[in-house]
Amino acid sequence: MAADSRVCPACGTRNKLKWEFCVKCGESLQDIEPERAASTAAPASVPSSEGAGARWVGTLGTIVALGLAVYIGFRFRPEAATAAAGLLANPAAAEFAAQRASPSIAPVVPEPNLNDALRSLRSRNTQSALEQLAQAVADRPNDVEARFAYGHALYQAGKTELALAQLLEASRIDPRHARASADAAKLLIGLGRPAEAIPLLESAIAEDPSSPAWLSQLGRLYMEKGEPARAAEVFEKAATASHNNARFLEELGYALEKAGNAEGATAAYRKALASDPNSGSTRALLAERMLAAGKADDAIALVREGVQRDARLNIALGSLLERSGRPREAAEAYRDYARQNPKAPDAVTMETRAKVLEGASS
Repeated sequence: MAADSRVCPACGTRNKLKWEFCVKCGESLQDIEPERAASTAAPASVPSSEGAGARWVGTLGTIVALGLAVYIGFRFRPEAATAAAGLLANPAAAEFAAQRASPSIAPVVPEPNLNDALRSLRSRNTQSALEQLAQAVADRPNDVEARFAYGHALYQAGKTELALAQLLEASRIDPRHARASADAAKLLIGLGRPAEAIPLLESAIAEDPSSPAWLSQLGRLYMEKGEPARAAEVFEKAATASHNNARFLEELGYALEKAGNAEGATAAYRKALASDPNSGSTRALLAERMLAAGKADDAIALVREGVQRDARLNIALGSLLERSGRPREAAEAYRDYARQNPKAPDAVTMETRAKVLEGASS
C-alpha cells in the first residue's frame, strides 16, 4: 500500500498528510479526507449522478474562490511589497513534474532544512521553496521563522491571501516578531483592509520603533481615519528616525495643517524644503501656507524660484498669481507649462485657461 495522502479538490494533486495547503495551487487541505492508494488499482466504480453532481459543485466553488483570491491579490497588492515582475502569476497554471514516489513504498523524506528553503526563496526558485517550507510548517507548526518564510514564498507565488494567513499566524505565535506583523499589515492594506492593519503596525512599532517606513505607513492610516493630530505624532517620530528626511517632514507638515496647527505646518514645510530644495510638492505646500498668512509676494517668489528646478511648478505659480489678481502673469505661467509639457494630460487645459485669462484682462 502507498502512503496516505490528501488529494487537492481544485487541481487533483496528491499532497502529504501533514501539509496544510496544496503545494501546486495553494488550496486549503485542512477539511479534505485522506486517501490511501493501493499498489494494485481496484476497478473504478461508477458514481451516482447525484454524488458526481455534488462533487462538481464543490470543486467549482473551490475554483471560483481560488480565482477570486488570486484576482484580489493581484489587483490590490500593496505597493511597498510588490514582487518582481512575473512572480505574481499563479503557479497553478504551470505543469509540475510527475510525482517521483514509488507506487508501493512511501518515499523517505529528510527533515526539511529551513536554510535551504530560504536560499531557494532568495534565488526565486519559488516552487522548491514552497515544497520545503510547506513541509517545515507541517513538521514544526509553531516555528515562527518557518511560517514567516512560507508567507513570503506564497506571496512571491502570487498567493496573497494564503501568504497573509501564514504571516498572521506567525504574528499570533510570537507577537514580538515585528517583521511578521508589519508585513501582514502591508498585505492587509493592499487588500483594502486598513482597519485590520493598524493594530499590527502598532505592534510592530512597539517592538521596533526605529523604522521610518512603518511609522509613515501608520501615520497615513491615521490620516485616512480622520485623526491628523495622532498622525502628526507618528510622522514626527518618522522624521526623527530618518534624520529629518524631507518626505517624512512634508507628511508631518500636512498632518499638522489638517489638525489646525498652521504655524507648526509652516515650520515643518520649511524644514522639509531645506532638506530637499528640489521637492516641488513641499515648495507648493509651503507657498500655500504663506499665501494664507497674507504673504502673497513671498509665496510667488518662492514658487518662481522652484520653477527653475521643476517646470511643472508653473501650474502652482499660475494659481498663486491668479488668486493674487495678476491674470496676465498667471496666463503666462500656464502657457509656459503647456509649452514645456506638451504631452501632459492637462497641457490643453492649461493652454485654454491662459486664453480665458488673457481675454478677460484685455
